[in-house]
Amino acid sequence: MSVSKVDGIGTRKDGSGGATANFENRARSVRLHATEAIAKGDLVAFDFTLDSSSEQEPGHGIRIRRADSNDTTDDEFSQGIGVALETISSGSVGSVQVSGRCNVCKVKASIDVGLLIKPNTTPGDGAIAYASGDIQLPLGMLVKFGTADTADSQVLLFNPANL
Repeated sequence: MSVSKVDGIGTRKDGSGGATANFENRARSVRLHATEAIAKGDLVAFDFTLDSSSEQEPGHGIRIRRADSNDTTDDEFSQGIGVALETISSGSVGSVQVSGRCNVCKVKASIDVGLLIKPNTTPGDGAIAYASGDIQLPLGMLVKFGTADTADSQVLLFNPANL
């Protein structure tokens, strides 16, 4: 087990008599069950919907779908929890990054580096800038903008669901 420094930088011997810097990432991923098709780079949210047969349907807290911040019609999907690291078909299990630096996030349009992000109002669209008064917790912070609606922007994820 290696030492993890809170300040983010440590060193290790590189084998040739020198030292190499360790840059802390604190990336954390979880595997969750998708209830709809999710593309790589999509922001995801927990899916708490119940089917008509049971009020105690199993699977709460392990099912996800594309996040949607349209707080007037889709409150249950408005809080983003992470970014899909791969394309996940409906009914399958896939990896979702919830914290640390993520290099595959979709961002809707060019926003300033350092701004907080949240899910867009349309599921599957890239992240948008967080605004004062939003009801959701920010999902992360933009580190580097790539291409609009392409899974190539870099964000620092905050793990709002504490997974």
